[in-house]
Amino acid sequence: MIIETLTVAATAVATILGEKILEKAGDRIGDAISDKTAAFLRTLNQASPETVKAIEEEPAESLDYIQVVSVVSDAIKTSPEVAQTTEELMKVIEEEPLPNLAEWLDKIGKALESQSSQSDIYKNEVEKIINFAQGKGASIHIGSQTINI
Repeated sequence: MIIETLTVAATAVATILGEKILEKAGDRIGDAISDKTAAFLRTLNQASPETVKAIEEEPAESLDYIQVVSVVSDAIKTSPEVAQTTEELMKVIEEEPLPNLAEWLDKIGKALESQSSQSDIYKNEVEKIINFAQGKGASIHIGSQTINI
């Protein structure tokens, strides 16, 4: 489903960017998250090497979030390997979320929100991503890809 895939894609991208910034600052990241993000990037590289290159080489703040989330969302839908590694990453995030995950979800959500030509369903999903990131009593259960607000 488009909504579920968008949420999962945004969460995966937020995790990768959050990890990138934390590691750059010298903060220790759990081995489980590091291992799963590396596995996710390896499988995504098979589907879209240019996206992985952009994620790895561009500063996180200047990355085209809309493009990256769109590519990741498409890869989740079309590649069983990407879908599998994304699911594994989501399970680890549920257990050990990065301290800056909400910040990156908020940035990505706001970038997605700026696309004014999207359907009401799409806008509703973006609103849920932003609300979760802002911590307004939102809860997210990534394992089953459902959001409760």
